[in-house]
Amino acid sequence: ISTATTVSGSHGIDIQCVEHYHDHSGLVRALADRIETVKSRFPTPLDVPVIFTAHSLPERILEWGDPYPDQLQRTCELVASAASIDRWRFAFQSASHTSERWLGPDVLEVLRELRQAGVREIIVSPLGFVADHLEVLYDIDVEARQTAEGLGMRLERAPSLNDGLDFLSVLADVAGEALASFQVRERV
Repeated sequence: ISTATTVSGSHGIDIQCVEHYHDHSGLVRALADRIETVKSRFPTPLDVPVIFTAHSLPERILEWGDPYPDQLQRTCELVASAASIDRWRFAFQSASHTSERWLGPDVLEVLRELRQAGVREIIVSPLGFVADHLEVLYDIDVEARQTAEGLGMRLERAPSLNDGLDFLSVLADVAGEALASFQVRERV
C-alpha cells in the first residue's frame, strides 16, 4: 500500500520516509465519506459531478517521470468508485505565477467547461490537500466559489481530512508499516 525508504541523516540518525500512500484503502474511504456528506446537501445527489483537485506543479516534473499525476489519477478513480461517483473531473489548482508552464487544467477552467456543458451544481473535493489552509480556504472557498456563482453554478466543497480520526488512523497505519519495514532491515 505504501513504500518507504531509509535515509541516513548527517548526525548518524536514520530517517524512514514514506514515499506514498495515495491508494491506501483508509484514505480512499475517508475522502469518499466526506464527498458523500456533501452530496446529501443536493436534491438529486447522484446527478452532481465532482471536481477532484490537487496542487499544480511545474510541467518539468513530467520530464523527471514524477509519479504525482498518475498517483492523483489513481486516487481519483478509487475515491469515485468508493463514493459511487459516475461524473467527475480532475483539475489542478494553486499554480504559482511564474514564467514556466504548470500542470493543468486549472479548476477555474474546468468550472467554465462544465457550465458550458450545462452543469449547474458541482462538488469540489481537494483530495490533494490534507488540511484546510490558504490554498483550500481561498482558492476553493473564495475564488472558485465566486467563479461558480458568476457562472450561475452552485459549488459545495467536501471537507478536508484535517484531524479526523479516520485520517489519523491512516497516518498511524502508514507510519507503522514504515517502522516495521525499518525494524526488519535493522535486524538483518
